[in-house]
Amino acid sequence: MKQLTFLEKAAIDQLHKELSLLEKNNDMCNYANIYWRKNYGVHKYLPFHEKSDIYYFECSDNDHLKTKLLFKPDITIFHKGEAKILIYVSELSVSEYNEIMLFYADSYVEIYEVDDYSILFRTEKSEDVTLKKINCTKDLTSYYTK
Repeated sequence: MKQLTFLEKAAIDQLHKELSLLEKNNDMCNYANIYWRKNYGVHKYLPFHEKSDIYYFECSDNDHLKTKLLFKPDITIFHKGEAKILIYVSELSVSEYNEIMLFYADSYVEIYEVDDYSILFRTEKSEDVTLKKINCTKDLTSYYTK
């Protein structure tokens, strides 16, 4: 996991604030074409370890934090008890993507990347934010085809 820049940290803080407020005030949430139902909240830098569970707060015991860190999304959103939406303001590395795909195995997950500038330098509308959905195929070689 790479060191975040000042702009990336500021964008993560701003996005976290907006998503948390949205979830606080709504049962069904929609932000820049991502949808979820109010659940365990919106979290910054939530670490996922080898012994973590996709039902993070329900099934992961305290010992899971003592195992190897696999990935730590900039923002994690829960839907129906599961950590289902992962957002990266910093660029998602291929190795972290691979860890996510292995962790979720046969489960559904949505991964998004967003540019820090599109969060920080925009009007107030969430529609102005472009979240790039990452291909969540189980073929780990297809992520970066740039």
